[in-house]
Amino acid sequence: MASAKSTPASARKRPTSQGRPRLDAPAAKLSEDRRNQIRRAQKTYRLKKEACIQESQQRVTELEHKLARVEESLKEYRNMLQYELGNTHSELLNGCDRIVELLATAPENRHQNENDSQNSHQNSSHESSGDTPSDSLSSVETTISNQAIPNYPSTREPSATAEGQSGTRDLAEPQINNELTKFISESIHRSLGCTVNYSYASLESSFTRRLKRSSLEHAFQIFSDPHSNPHEVFRLFRLVPCFRDREKMYPYFRDLVTSDRDHSLEISALPFYNIGGAGTHYPNTNSDGAPVYPRNMRIPRRILGIIPNGDAGDRTTDTDESRQNQLQLCGFGGEWFDCRDVEGYLRQKGVQIDESCIFPTVKQAQNDVTRSEDPENCVLDLEGFIEVFDFEIVFSRRTIDSFQKLQNQNDLCSLGEMPDTSRAMWKPSVNHISIAVAVFIGYMILVRRLRYKRMVEIQAPFAHGRELSTMTTEEAYGIISRLQELEFPYAFEKARKIALLKAGAIPTMSKLFAVTGQNNKRNSGKRAVDTEILLREAQSKPRDSDRYMRAVARMNYLHARYRKANKITDDDLLHTLGDGLFEIVNVISREEWRELTDVETCALGVFHKNLGEDMGIPFDNLPSCKEGWTNGSHFAAELQDWTLRYEKEVAKPTATNDQYVRVYVDSALSSFPGFARTAVRQMLGANLDEVMRSSLQLESPGPIFSALLVSLRELRKLFLRHLALPRVGAVKPVNETPNSTGLYSFGRKTLQPWYMEPTFLSSWGPGAMLVRALGGKVPGSRGDRYHPQGYDLMTIGPEPQKEKGAEEMVSDMEIIRARRMTSCPFSQAKNGFMQQSVLSDQE
Repeated sequence: MASAKSTPASARKRPTSQGRPRLDAPAAKLSEDRRNQIRRAQKTYRLKKEACIQESQQRVTELEHKLARVEESLKEYRNMLQYELGNTHSELLNGCDRIVELLATAPENRHQNENDSQNSHQNSSHESSGDTPSDSLSSVETTISNQAIPNYPSTREPSATAEGQSGTRDLAEPQINNELTKFISESIHRSLGCTVNYSYASLESSFTRRLKRSSLEHAFQIFSDPHSNPHEVFRLFRLVPCFRDREKMYPYFRDLVTSDRDHSLEISALPFYNIGGAGTHYPNTNSDGAPVYPRNMRIPRRILGIIPNGDAGDRTTDTDESRQNQLQLCGFGGEWFDCRDVEGYLRQKGVQIDESCIFPTVKQAQNDVTRSEDPENCVLDLEGFIEVFDFEIVFSRRTIDSFQKLQNQNDLCSLGEMPDTSRAMWKPSVNHISIAVAVFIGYMILVRRLRYKRMVEIQAPFAHGRELSTMTTEEAYGIISRLQELEFPYAFEKARKIALLKAGAIPTMSKLFAVTGQNNKRNSGKRAVDTEILLREAQSKPRDSDRYMRAVARMNYLHARYRKANKITDDDLLHTLGDGLFEIVNVISREEWRELTDVETCALGVFHKNLGEDMGIPFDNLPSCKEGWTNGSHFAAELQDWTLRYEKEVAKPTATNDQYVRVYVDSALSSFPGFARTAVRQMLGANLDEVMRSSLQLESPGPIFSALLVSLRELRKLFLRHLALPRVGAVKPVNETPNSTGLYSFGRKTLQPWYMEPTFLSSWGPGAMLVRALGGKVPGSRGDRYHPQGYDLMTIGPEPQKEKGAEEMVSDMEIIRARRMTSCPFSQAKNGFMQQSVLSDQE
């Protein structure tokens, strides 16, 4: 310890540390340590690099999976767009196609470039991209721009291939990235329409072939690009429907465009449509001087869809005036020129076109000294000339005339700077208005044919002299079912509501409602719904069905004690029956697209006569009760006439009538503002005549409001009669099957949800939210207050009468069941009260 303390600090040895050897170390030791250090650093670098590569590969795999999922989602999204909005928003489909194409083709291009780099570019990527017909049709460069035509000098610079072959290994990876970036950039430019079009038309030997090849190249570019405007595709290939199949026609079209100078630029199987004399103005001539017209020349007939098919061998210009008018409607009127006619016309006008001349010259007239400073000729730009023709193969006379007018301008003869307005003037126009009018008229004819089809079917059994008196109860039920479920469901529902309202205009009826406690805010809603349910069940079910018999028997039981007490007279019941019939006929005649026929009126008469018999209503007040009615129409007419006379006699304004309206109308609209309640009262008054409106003390609408209501009513009638197709599905007045509780649910008819089944839609749907906003209730509100479990025809009615009258109802049901459905009511009995005869038959 002492020696250690006595040792100077400078003499102590510092602890050795691992690190770079000192410069004064031996060379052998220095070299070995340095090599070990370099090996450790290389190992660490290699491990880090492998970890980075693995992480990158994992990330690439994840991204590829994500891109694949994105591509599948986009394809599903495109299919949905095509199904929903394909005809109206084609630009959405084009944008979606560009995104799907970019996702689908970018990885293929990257892998292709990698293979080309590993193979030292033994096969040029330009040649390999366009060899098979399965190449993507969206890339025009792979078909024309980057593929040399046989027997034509190559337009590529040789330095491009030399650079690709002289690339070193160190530049392989950057080249892949550059190629991918270039592909994405080209895809974006192509989607924006910034492509560069390559043309080999200048290598052709004649002006006709140059013009034709330029037209074919442009048409092929539009044909092979899926993003082309559908209207432009239709305009170019309207007369060639086989080109609608792209995959099938692609190789033929490509071979035609890439053919050499010795081959024809036409498909021999396709006809040459001689529209407006195209191909016959300046034809070629044979050795004898006779004109040689194009082969397979004909007039388009069946392809346009409006001209009847003629002989396939017709090779003359069609001169029929009516056919020319039809061609005019399709946009093919006037005189038309093909490429050969254009060359002949230009030569006739003084344009000098040599065999291989790119810039033809135009001779000027000697007396035209103001045309140009050069008195001999001026240069015609052929490329601009072809461009302004919009690459059409067939031209109209006005196109050539427009070109001649441009030649007469003072400054230039170049057509490359033609304004867009002149180009638009040269394109053939289609009379879209005439086509739209024809389609609209055809649609109206279809609507009328289908609209009146059911009416013809209803009248068919009586169309050949069969008497209406032979109509059976079963036939009447079938006719009424068609009327209220398919033809006029709106009219039947409105007629029931108006008949229910008019019942309060009879003083004896409104007084009874007030005395029995039904004419108050608490019970009025349920009474109205119960009455409508019983009427719907009776009108929509066959006479021999249990639901019909229960509904009628329940009405008889509810009326029985009041009839015995003479609080409800037979005339009141007959008026109620007749008012239901009258409102059905009146509403249909006033608001529907057609009126009832005699057969349909007869069916309504048969039904209401049977219903009156089943309810025990005597028809003694009707004029023909003793003699009998000839048919249902006769009975319906007398019942309606008696109903109107009875209303004029007894309908008077009373306090109970006013209370009836205030309870059933005003209280139901208590949450509405004052002007809305007034408008509703006036709308109800517009549906009544002066007698009933005065009795119910409702306001009549003013002249402006009345004119508005009449206008809306007439517009609806015109729309249904001429523009709306008939209803396909039936509108059922009541549910056909019971719910889970064994009872029957009912749809909402008021702000109170009587007998409505609580569901999510009925409680929180759009209709339910509107009812909540108006102060109404939703199903399930206040527990069982509104009977959400449903209704039972054996117990429906006021609460004091609930679950009463089962024995009386069974007795009435047996009487109704004894009546036959196949009987003819107007061919067996003379009076309307059949109960006694039925009872005697049973005895």
